[in-house]
Amino acid sequence: MNNLQSFDELKANITQYVEPINEISVSNREGSDQASQAFKHLNDLEKRVEAKRKELVGPLNDQVARINAYAKEVLNPISTAKTHLNNQLVAFEKILEEERKEKFRIEREENIKRQQEAMKAADEARLKAEELAAKAKEEAETNAMFDGATDEEAKKLADESERKARAHAMAEATRIEFEAKKEHWDMNKEIKDDKVKGTRRSWKAQVVDEYKIPREYLIVDEVKINKVVRAGVRSIPGVKIFEEIKMTGRI
Repeated sequence: MNNLQSFDELKANITQYVEPINEISVSNREGSDQASQAFKHLNDLEKRVEAKRKELVGPLNDQVARINAYAKEVLNPISTAKTHLNNQLVAFEKILEEERKEKFRIEREENIKRQQEAMKAADEARLKAEELAAKAKEEAETNAMFDGATDEEAKKLADESERKARAHAMAEATRIEFEAKKEHWDMNKEIKDDKVKGTRRSWKAQVVDEYKIPREYLIVDEVKINKVVRAGVRSIPGVKIFEEIKMTGRI
């Protein structure tokens, strides 16, 4: 028989008993006594369901507990070995971190030099662009004259030659600057990649002086507050203390 079928008798009794209870209205002593008696009976039904549940899951829970305990015992050597390896790798990663900091420092200094050299080379390329553009314009004008072009045609050809010469040299200046930046990016990536594989960094917090922690990070201990209220405390700043009425089901 399916174990859950052992609930069926209880389920039928509960369904039959609960339906009229939902129609009870308390407006006098007789109705109050009836409701209290019904409440007690509902508690008894709850206990019977819970007892049946424990009867069914108890052996299963015991089996789960035994399996978990045995698996933990089997895993202990693995856990110990992983802790050892973790400590070794973390210690080495800290060594690499110090090396990376020094490499980054050296790279920053070298990058400043590269950028200065690149700026100088780019400025020279731009200056050369002006010279080449002027020379190209002059040559284009001269060639146009010999080819019998009109003044307007000669000027158009000269302007086009000047534009092409300047664009070519300016592109070279841009390339020089980009190469310098790319070398810096590549070096930074190479330095960053020099770390223990499989490591992951995350920021964490540890309380060192709880009295200095700002109020917005604190959590009210409601369990402690209710404990002292039950013990007789009736006034706590910021706390509303009141008496709650609940049915116990005991008559």
